[in-house]
Amino acid sequence: MTAWRSLSLLPLLASLGCTVTAVSGKEDASPKNSCSPSDDCGKGKSCIDGLCQSLNGQLEAVLLTATPAAESSGPHLTFVTHLSELPPAGGAKDVIWPGSAAVTGSLVLPKGRCYPEFLSDDPDRAILESRDGTLPLTATLSLRQRLLGLSQQPYYAKTVTAPVGGYTFGIQVPSGEYDVYLVPPKRQKGACVVPPQLFRSVPIGVTDGGAPNGVYRFNLAAISELDLHVLWPESSPSLVGWSADLIEPLGGNPISTEVVLTTPTSKQGRLDYAARLAYSAVTERAEANVNAATDLLRLRPPEGLIAPTIYLDRSALGLLQNQDQPVNLTIFTSFPEPVTVLGQMVRKDGGQPVGGAVSFVSKTIYGVDAGVFGSFQTTVAVEADGVLSVRLPPGVYAVQADPPVATGSASGALSVLEAEWDVPLDVPVQFGKLLELTPRSRVTGQSGAQGSPVQADPAPRTVLPFEEVFGAQPFTPRSTGGFVDENGQFVLQVDELPRTRVNISVQPAEELGFGWFVRPGLELGLGNQDLGRVTLPVPAVLTGKASVLENGTTLTLASAAIRAYAYLDRDFKYTRDPSEAETVVQVAETRADEEGMFRLLLPAELPR
Repeated sequence: MTAWRSLSLLPLLASLGCTVTAVSGKEDASPKNSCSPSDDCGKGKSCIDGLCQSLNGQLEAVLLTATPAAESSGPHLTFVTHLSELPPAGGAKDVIWPGSAAVTGSLVLPKGRCYPEFLSDDPDRAILESRDGTLPLTATLSLRQRLLGLSQQPYYAKTVTAPVGGYTFGIQVPSGEYDVYLVPPKRQKGACVVPPQLFRSVPIGVTDGGAPNGVYRFNLAAISELDLHVLWPESSPSLVGWSADLIEPLGGNPISTEVVLTTPTSKQGRLDYAARLAYSAVTERAEANVNAATDLLRLRPPEGLIAPTIYLDRSALGLLQNQDQPVNLTIFTSFPEPVTVLGQMVRKDGGQPVGGAVSFVSKTIYGVDAGVFGSFQTTVAVEADGVLSVRLPPGVYAVQADPPVATGSASGALSVLEAEWDVPLDVPVQFGKLLELTPRSRVTGQSGAQGSPVQADPAPRTVLPFEEVFGAQPFTPRSTGGFVDENGQFVLQVDELPRTRVNISVQPAEELGFGWFVRPGLELGLGNQDLGRVTLPVPAVLTGKASVLENGTTLTLASAAIRAYAYLDRDFKYTRDPSEAETVVQVAETRADEEGMFRLLLPAELPR
């Protein structure tokens, strides 16, 4: 079992923690959690190393990330591991993160297949044929594990100019399972073209099939051809300049060559736009279960043309026929003329114009055939007079008005606005659209930890690329922060966006001895909300040494930033079963010392 798979198998528990009365130092008005052996820290707590600590912490497991310091001589990557079976009262536990893997990769033609003729964009540097059948390409490695919405860095590499040994790329990545996407040069001619190749769930630097510092020779998947003919009514607008390709549905990666439609011929009383696509099926591991029949045929308009991108389900269109037989596409016969939409962005309380930006993501496009899906998205700037002008294909749009972040008083801060616009098909110029922006909501509270940062961040969520493209997901609120003032008050301005959630945290300085107060999944769109008196939790303290396993050697993570996350279910409650988790929330952060020693003040519980 890989280290990464264990993330979905190990338990986690988190809930509301108890606190003690803090002791204030004479030189600092902020409370401090401190004690002596004779002090009574209260029920369920104990004085350990001069700190009141919880004996009944409920975080049984956490997701830990470690980012080496900038001056570190090791790989500057973020490492991830799952720490399970934490003692309820904290304690000592050394943590060794899975290390990185230095990958050397190549894409190899099968024996007997002719070598493609690649055309270089640089007239002074031809793309030469390699001696060993490897191909020039750009590579993208993306972690297969989505980590429940935590941002992940894709890794990019490019093959070097053909040396004697062929084309290879080199890259160093954290150990894990990756989707490896290999794209040869797009400009090819002749009969031996090679489409992009996608290899799912490739173990790199882990036990079942991968090896640190491994050499990965990816074999070119079988190549098929699709002889596509778009039969188009002569009365419909021209398709010259449109491009056609096949994409896989999970990530939206092209898996075929791209063909630009040119001057059509006449066929069966219609215009025949011909495109011969070379494509390869996605290479899956044995246990994967993604049906190739769900691949999509994509038709994109040329740059500058206001028209929707067209998606057609490959299986529903009968595009799985014998590759020797041409496929006549007849169900796509039209796309709509764009319309002009004019409006204004103003403050609701007074009607003053507001500048900023407005984004449009289509949910439905009018004027396309039944069974054909169109998609269009754009963002336009709005000047200080608030006037909005945009050209759109008619349809239903998710609209987000995004005012600038106010630099003045709190009363001037405006919220992002989410709306839905119906843009009719038969009105070429449409007036009267109004976006009325309200002030941002206020999340307030009180804390004795004056000067402590307070943060409201969007709850992480896993979103497939197509869900965003098709307007199926709500917009994301902006992060915002503040501090507990000298009077023990804090105010956060949050966007008034319904259906969205933010995680609120009060982050006292580590030397105060308290854990973070964390309020996960606070729902927005409810107006101003007061959290009342925020009581910082007495922590369950986890100490240990931070290391990373590199090439079989344990290396100290000196001065590394260490962050801890708890798993939450769809209702933003802790879950013992990470397979039910849909998001995570950060609950602690620290930095290791020069010897790699760290101390994490984990909150004993999380609010319900």
